[in-house]
Amino acid sequence: MMPSKPVPPDFISRISQQLGSKTQAFLEALNHPPSPAIRYNPAKAKVPFVGQPIPWEPLGRLLPDRPVYALDPMFHAGAYYVQEPSSMILGFLIPQLLSSFPEAPLWLDLCAAPGGKSTHLLSFLPDDGLLVSNETDPHRASILHENLFRWGNPRFLFTREGAHKWNQIQECFDLILLDAPCSGEGMFRKDDFAITQWTPDLVQQCANRQTDLLANILPTLKPGGFLIYSTCTFAPEENINQLLPCLESGDLQAVTLTNPPTDWGWERIHPSISAWQTWFHTGIGEGLFCAVFQKPGKLEELNLPPLKIFKKNKPFTTIPHLPELMPHLSWAETPETIRLVPNLAKSFQPYLEKYHIRSTAGIPAGKIQQNRWTPSQELAWWPDLPLEGFKTLEVSRPQALDYLRRDTVHWHQSGNRGMHLITYQNLALGWMHLLEGRSNNLYPIPYRLRMR
Repeated sequence: MMPSKPVPPDFISRISQQLGSKTQAFLEALNHPPSPAIRYNPAKAKVPFVGQPIPWEPLGRLLPDRPVYALDPMFHAGAYYVQEPSSMILGFLIPQLLSSFPEAPLWLDLCAAPGGKSTHLLSFLPDDGLLVSNETDPHRASILHENLFRWGNPRFLFTREGAHKWNQIQECFDLILLDAPCSGEGMFRKDDFAITQWTPDLVQQCANRQTDLLANILPTLKPGGFLIYSTCTFAPEENINQLLPCLESGDLQAVTLTNPPTDWGWERIHPSISAWQTWFHTGIGEGLFCAVFQKPGKLEELNLPPLKIFKKNKPFTTIPHLPELMPHLSWAETPETIRLVPNLAKSFQPYLEKYHIRSTAGIPAGKIQQNRWTPSQELAWWPDLPLEGFKTLEVSRPQALDYLRRDTVHWHQSGNRGMHLITYQNLALGWMHLLEGRSNNLYPIPYRLRMR
């Protein structure tokens, strides 16, 4: 059986050389729909998990059918991230590396949009660590920023710099994830555009770009630091052939990691390298290549200037219900605004500014206007916000959807005026200001639900 989709003959010819007798099974698998899957947020896992567990990610679940995620208030609350199963392989890789990192580790996700792998990394990042989540494309950067906010973990810096800009910084990061832009062959089942745009020339163009990205980013990896390289393609010139020259030159060395069990469907690409490929006909997810390497040397903490924190805990004594913070977070204040930022970001941002790399740290917590504090939407998504410190209003699913659409809703809360945190199944959706006989829906227009 041939695939029902018009797969380019040049692609079939090349994949036949790679797979040999397994080619027919691969082509037939192109007719199977992709498996819908989600990854739960460990900081917001307050509801029973649904679906079939994904072997390599304990918080990942395969769903029997693809729901309308936009009509699920839990999605808007950041309770889970929609992600295909193969892309959750970090759940298998990162735990094997965690014991190698020094205190206050610095991680970089270079090509981070739309945010699946950044939110996954944040779920593993130690409390004293910092993730730099970078994306150059303005539209994709906006989506990334929203997904980071919705996930709720403030331990990140957001940047929008090209790899050539990072090349100025030497030996800075303990871990770099390069989920490289690619020809998208592994997306053929779920994205018809990936098929129509594919040509051998596109594969070569992507390979050239990947070579450039690696050359620019490897100097920023510390001695002893780890590189995770991944693509959603099957082309060797975009995958293992990008990395073998780095091994031959001595810029990288092989890492010995546990091999995924054979029934998971991941094929080891090279006998002495921690590199795997999943195929349409072998796994439960889409096509993905991933590999882990290490820079020769000993991994040590980056020597940043000492951090002086004069106001570490509650900002503005007029806001007593904002909580005391864990040791590695603090409030950053200006006369008008408050941000919740990692302490490590306060040390690292000046370091980046020396190289003219602009960054935004953590999450906005609100604004001060005329000595009155207006909380931010992003603060509502912060999972450590103590609900007992605020007036809350638990709503039904229809009410939650009305709120997310910014529809006019009459909330019958006689005598209970003021700012309220709207919650659904004990997860915060956003803010509502209740007045006598009416209410002000403060859910931001850019985030509002447009589907009926």
